[in-house]
Amino acid sequence: DINLPFLLVIGKQSRRGQGLIKNLISSSFWQQNLCHQFQIADIFLNDTKDFEYSIKEFKKVIANHPNHEVSKKSLFMIAYIYN
Repeated sequence: DINLPFLLVIGKQSRRGQGLIKNLISSSFWQQNLCHQFQIADIFLNDTKDFEYSIKEFKKVIANHPNHEVSKKSLFMIAYIYN
């Protein structure tokens, strides 16, 4: 099992690391799991302060699971970022 928070801690140490992590989490393995998708967006919001990428990931949650409760949270988080 891949430890996502650990990978992101390592990835945020450098620009190159962030790029590698973004490529990894863009794979279908992470995209298929709603919990992972929201966690990815939240980590990029709070840990790396990459607001644009975080918004992109929150929008994926909404697009892929429009009727799920976590989509409401994602929409709220996007509004929070823009505020």
